[in-house]
Amino acid sequence: TANLPWEMLQADDEPLILKTAVVRQLASLRFRHKVYNTTGKTACVIADPSTSGYLEHFGGPNDRPLPRLPGAAEEGLAVRRILEANNYQVNFVPPDSGAMEVMTRLFRDQYRILVVAAHGVYRLTARDGTSRTGVVLSNGTLLTAAEVGQLEAVPDVAFLNCCHLGKLDEAPTLPTDVNRLAYSLARELIEIGVRCVVVAGWAVDDQAARTFAECFFEQLVAAGSPFGTAVHAARLATYEGHPGTNTWGAYQAYGDAAFVLEPRSDDQDRRPRKRVSQAELRQDLRRLRDEADHRTGDEGFSAARGQVDQLLRNSPPAWGELPEVQAAIAEVYAAYGPPGFDAARAAYRRAILAEDKNGRVPIRTIEQLANLEARSAERVCDRRELSSSAFRRCVRGTALKRVRRAIERLHQLIALAGGSEDDDPVTQANPERQSVLGSAYKIEAKLLADAGYAWSTIARALEAACEAYRSAEGSADDIAFNPYAMLNRLQLEALLQPEQSQEAIAASAERCKTAARRRFKDSYDFWDAVMVVDAELAVCVAQGAVTDAQQRLLQGYREVAANTPNSARAFDSVIKQLRFQAAMLEARDDPAQAASLKGLAEALAPLAGVPAPAPS
Repeated sequence: TANLPWEMLQADDEPLILKTAVVRQLASLRFRHKVYNTTGKTACVIADPSTSGYLEHFGGPNDRPLPRLPGAAEEGLAVRRILEANNYQVNFVPPDSGAMEVMTRLFRDQYRILVVAAHGVYRLTARDGTSRTGVVLSNGTLLTAAEVGQLEAVPDVAFLNCCHLGKLDEAPTLPTDVNRLAYSLARELIEIGVRCVVVAGWAVDDQAARTFAECFFEQLVAAGSPFGTAVHAARLATYEGHPGTNTWGAYQAYGDAAFVLEPRSDDQDRRPRKRVSQAELRQDLRRLRDEADHRTGDEGFSAARGQVDQLLRNSPPAWGELPEVQAAIAEVYAAYGPPGFDAARAAYRRAILAEDKNGRVPIRTIEQLANLEARSAERVCDRRELSSSAFRRCVRGTALKRVRRAIERLHQLIALAGGSEDDDPVTQANPERQSVLGSAYKIEAKLLADAGYAWSTIARALEAACEAYRSAEGSADDIAFNPYAMLNRLQLEALLQPEQSQEAIAASAERCKTAARRRFKDSYDFWDAVMVVDAELAVCVAQGAVTDAQQRLLQGYREVAANTPNSARAFDSVIKQLRFQAAMLEARDDPAQAASLKGLAEALAPLAGVPAPAPS
């Protein structure tokens, strides 16, 4: 037994750990003097993140890309269900998420529980010669204790199931050498202030690992058991349920064996917990906003609205009227798209109209209100429920009035930065604000086309959109250049002046492609990938070549869908843009290209679950 971890030492033909609950405690001279934790019932679950780019940063000539971990994804979902069933707000990072998505979600909120199921490396030499230890993410990024230590609040509990890929410096000779990755991560997490750490010491069986995780969190969260008791119960359940594996012994537990998440008496009820601070309420609302990425439509919005109401009922009534809380509520509703637009607009208006005594309502709240006003204008008039003449009257009246109010609001906001001749000149426009303005002008152009206005009138709206996007572009020579605004301008110019600007559009489109590919290497983001195809589309529209290029464009969009983490909502936006350009080409009297774009949109519709458009 000399080479076995001491949890697996034998006593009466059974492992000693099954008879005695044991938790390791570390003695260290390194520790954080001030540790900030959260009391909220919050958790972050990261399951099977993307490891794209691993070989470029770590691999040798004979190495292969890291395999996906479907068992880890299932384990993460199982833990999420247990936590949510016990009133935890869970920020679930979907499988195959890139490093940027993982880090963004991890740092967005404060968490009491952190769960990670992924690949891990220990002192692996990267191609740049550095020695790296941590959880493998995409593009050579590692998640380490250093990142956890930078969180605003340190989690109380960390549960890590990391498949170990690094090679040890030498063959293990002592029990503590069995897995240095597990020990290294656990030690560093304890030193930064994590109260309790569970980490897998070697590769585990998928089903057995899920049993361990489910039993551990049922005990710790649902039953309110102390940390040591929860670990012991999970070992027993795994040993008895999966006797053919040694997974029950793989998990090493470090920390305070007596720690409990929610101290309570046996007769204490489970009514929703009262919020103890305004910051906690805003954090809960941000978590609801994140959940919109995985729940869509009327049903998702209805559920979110119910959760918001529950949060407000369990907070002092005055908190719900705070402008910063109303702004956070608006963000939740707006994230659900059209079903939530009206409720979000109302909350944004309340946030802007109220006195912001705490100074927590950003100017972008006005931008977002205008954005929703413009976007909701497209839905004011339902073509399916109105006759053609009634529909056009509705668009000419209510819809155009709303979008023009949004445009006026944005112009007023932009004018606020203006000054007298004595002021220093402002040379940099606000890219986000200008892009929102450009989008609003595009919506106006679409409504003008729906209402039957002449092309010359529609073209003026498109030209105004071009000017707004041009103001948002920035320098294409900048290493951080985002081609989004330039690409939108090129697509509009392709609709406006195909003959005069074909050559310029093609040259600028190549710059957009180059920038988008450069960004994609770091982000593995859907939007960076799709901009390459969108740039090609702009060139085809300008050259009148959409029909000939239809299959090539279709293949390009499908490759983006197949090779990047994306959502139905993301592709829904792509399809809407294709339909917008088709409508503009029809208004410009180019029916052949319009039909080709409509066909492209219909071919892509299954990727987004988009219904066929209503008949004109």
